[in-house]
Amino acid sequence: MPKMKPKTKFQLKQYIEITIGVIIMTIGFYFFFIPLNINSGGVGGLSIVLNKIINQEWLKISYLVYGFNIGLLILAYFTLGKRFILRILYPTVLYPTIIFILEITNVPTDLIFRGFSDNTATSQLLIASLFGALIVGLGLGMVFNNNTTTGGMDIVQKIINKYFKVPYSVAIYLTDGIIVILGLLAFNIEVVLYGVISVFLIGLVVDKIIFNGRSGFTAFIITSPAYEEKVKNAIINDLDRGLTKVRVTGGYTDKERSLIICTIARNQTFDLKDYVLRHDPKAFTFIVETREVVGYGFEIPEE
Repeated sequence: MPKMKPKTKFQLKQYIEITIGVIIMTIGFYFFFIPLNINSGGVGGLSIVLNKIINQEWLKISYLVYGFNIGLLILAYFTLGKRFILRILYPTVLYPTIIFILEITNVPTDLIFRGFSDNTATSQLLIASLFGALIVGLGLGMVFNNNTTTGGMDIVQKIINKYFKVPYSVAIYLTDGIIVILGLLAFNIEVVLYGVISVFLIGLVVDKIIFNGRSGFTAFIITSPAYEEKVKNAIINDLDRGLTKVRVTGGYTDKERSLIICTIARNQTFDLKDYVLRHDPKAFTFIVETREVVGYGFEIPEE
């Protein structure tokens, strides 16, 4: 059996993670947001609002999500380009497809809440907004981590950012804010406010997953040129990390020193300190947390 190329293996891994992410996201939306009409913004939230306003038995949530996503994909083709479309096409179609499968197989949306008593509407809303946001945020973060989105309002936000020069973060709050406010046309203020909570929670979870999933620590090691090779070899051979070397001059002594810069994983910080002190007890080392690490050894596979 021929060996799979590293790039192909990486792409397969991406598609698997995107698929799992979309499934997790759909579970949160279908079993927590839909049964209690939690409008968390985006195409999903807009579909919940319109489904309630139109109030036709034949009109499924998935039909609305399909309609919005396909329409926005066409708009994106003319405004953002074919390359952008190809990058987001798979998760954009997969998301409403999973919802459609759940709907046509008659999986009840209130399955999780059937064990609740009838007089706990507020507690149900709280649980739906909190746990729904955590699950949706987890799935969405996995999708974002693979450099794609589930389409929908993300397309509108990118168009606003590109053509109207509005900061992307402002475009997100603008579109989601309008959709959440539209919820007042169909639901009471309590439900709308829980939707606001969900919007912010989803954002927090996504940020945590995107950055913490690729975070690390960067070590700055100032050592004597005499010990430079030993420290370098320990990092390369024992930690399997690359490094950058720079010649520097001590401000107090005016002596030449070696500055080694190395980015490592969280669980390698203790070993790094041990290796440095073992080879040069007088070395000066400081380690800072790095918000995001992108590059060979962390994200990009061999060609």
